Amino acid sequence: MKSLKSLINDRLMISIRQFSHDIGVSRQTVYNIMADKRTPTVLTVKKVCAYFGEDYKDYI
Repeated sequence: MKSLKSLINDRLMISIRQFSHDIGVSRQTVYNIMADKRTPTVLTVKKVCAYFGEDYKDYI
């Protein structure tokens, strides 16, 4: 299983505000992923992976 946090850290080239708007989740959700506070929902994982063109099954 790969880390969603590392995917965002490695590939994000825009602000977190713009990223959260583009994928349709709240900024707090992105901050929680970055801080490893909670396990993201499957829908959130799908949205993040779709944005980066990754297969979401590797991140669940």
